[in-house]
Amino acid sequence: MGAAGTLLIALGKRQLTWAKLLRCLNESVRTSCMVMTIVAGAIIFGRFLAVTQVPAQVATWLTGLPLPGWAIVGLIILFYLVGGCFLDALALDILTIPIFYPVILALNYDLLWFGVMIVVVTMMGVITPRWAFARMWSVAWRATCLWRRSSAAACPFSARWCWRPSC
Repeated sequence: MGAAGTLLIALGKRQLTWAKLLRCLNESVRTSCMVMTIVAGAIIFGRFLAVTQVPAQVATWLTGLPLPGWAIVGLIILFYLVGGCFLDALALDILTIPIFYPVILALNYDLLWFGVMIVVVTMMGVITPRWAFARMWSVAWRATCLWRRSSAAACPFSARWCWRPSC
């Protein structure tokens, strides 16, 4: 719907040329191919993990630690926060959820809320200052936007999720 609306607006403003349309289509195909490559790699990685039994071994090791369940989940959250600073959210989620899924099952936590938590924490990692993967892309496309300014803009969002009062 968004792409069709954008196309209609560009046609209405008479700013759409064949060259611009072909460039947009080329970029769309390139982005789709990159995403599909990540998904294909993750499927191969998932099969590798299934054959080598790595997720089961990680689950056994993590649940065998002398830590309460909430501390293990805290370690997983910390992993996603740091990982989100360096990897794309989709790649991070697809590559690591097969590893942490058995851990959450072994701890008897709700899988739906684990999924919500992973999405929120991964997005926090993507916008968290200093390394922030998403901000690197947003700063790269506009030379006048400064790194410090984007760091200052992202801090309140990260802090809001970290120090959110419980309901």
